[in-house]
Amino acid sequence: MRVGTDAVLLGAWCPLPDRLQYTYGNTESLLRVLDIGTGCGVIALMVAQRIAATGITDWLLDAIDIDEASAMQAAANFAASPWNEQMAAYHGSVQEWQGQYDLVVSNPPFFNGGLTCPNGQRARARQADISMTYEQLIAASCRLLKPQGLLGVVIPSTESERFFFVAQDYALKVMRRCEVHTKENKPASRLLLVLQKADEYESKNAMSISIEHLTLATDTNPRSEAYESLTADFYL
Repeated sequence: MRVGTDAVLLGAWCPLPDRLQYTYGNTESLLRVLDIGTGCGVIALMVAQRIAATGITDWLLDAIDIDEASAMQAAANFAASPWNEQMAAYHGSVQEWQGQYDLVVSNPPFFNGGLTCPNGQRARARQADISMTYEQLIAASCRLLKPQGLLGVVIPSTESERFFFVAQDYALKVMRRCEVHTKENKPASRLLLVLQKADEYESKNAMSISIEHLTLATDTNPRSEAYESLTADFYL
């Protein structure tokens, strides 16, 4: 599975949980991260690199994928990384996964219906009606997140209405939103989102958030200054 721009954007942009919660060196303060549908593991590795850069040492990252070959590839990539003792990849479905996490990240399947890709592995990675729907992702994330945990996702802007509708049903509130434009003066093609469980008051009272914008390219540069700045620690 190739490394895509969506995965790189989420891995670089998604906020990490407050590090002040994870500086006590005990079991309760262990920072736990889950990557759902990890593919080759690029998002998980980027998050691991960012956690390590903060100086936090008490952390573990699990990654799961319904496709066995992808899980094996992610496991091999983790084993070759500097954080091999703190990262693990597993073959399995999120519906059956157990645990409690401070951060869940996912680049979920990005289209529904239509013609099925003849390559089964790519079809599972791309089509929500084959592998995982937004409702399944959100329901599982709500179950797996700690009370103040964060869910970070990247979705097509064309799917935003459906995604927000499901998130509202599960009382998830958007904490941060970035609209991604391929070029200036073009409509957003992707949304980067961070969501959190809403308490009873927040679920009844909409909270306004400022919308960020990120343009990936200009007419003269395939990578804008903002894109280069965001991903500077990852691209060689």
